[in-house]
Amino acid sequence: MYLFDSNVCIRLLNENVSSNMARKLAELTPDNIRLCSVVKSELYYGAYRKYKARSQIWSNQWFEVRRLGIA
Repeated sequence: MYLFDSNVCIRLLNENVSSNMARKLAELTPDNIRLCSVVKSELYYGAYRKYKARSQIWSNQWFEVRRLGIA
């Protein structure tokens, strides 16, 4: 059984894994992987911040387009 930390999870999500790591992960089943509550919280918080930032960027672009009278 493996307990992943947030750095490993982020590398996996970004598909930034070495060949050794990819080979080892291919051998694992989901039953062999665990995340502690702190890592789950960190991943949730990071995803929320990323979504909120994208939402804010979209919102700013929308208002800028409206201000310029393009839409």
